[in-house]
Amino acid sequence: MDISIFDQYGLDINKTTERKIENLFFREDYRRVYLDDIGVIEVLSNADIIGRYLEGFNKVVNHQVVRKRKFQLVVDYAHGTAAQMLPDIFSYLGCEVIVLNTSSNDGLVSRSLDEQGKDM
Repeated sequence: MDISIFDQYGLDINKTTERKIENLFFREDYRRVYLDDIGVIEVLSNADIIGRYLEGFNKVVNHQVVRKRKFQLVVDYAHGTAAQMLPDIFSYLGCEVIVLNTSSNDGLVSRSLDEQGKDM
């Protein structure tokens, strides 16, 4: 499993912060939450998830500025789930897009084990 943590801007956290989190995790010096303390687990449909994501996205992106730029993009979806929502976003933003690896296949991973190992 590969866990990625991002900062408030959606960028990779710095190495110092990453090491602090890893040290805390491997030390196992944290309180475990009891099942009764978790609260409600809400199961959402793909449509609900995509709708919520798009709602948040629309609040922070200036669509008019992006449309004026008429971006031309090449996007490699790496057989991932982003292929479910990004085409609609790019279309709404007026981007011309060439797409690669759009099929969603549970048997395929977006990055090989070797690529993931380079992150450690």
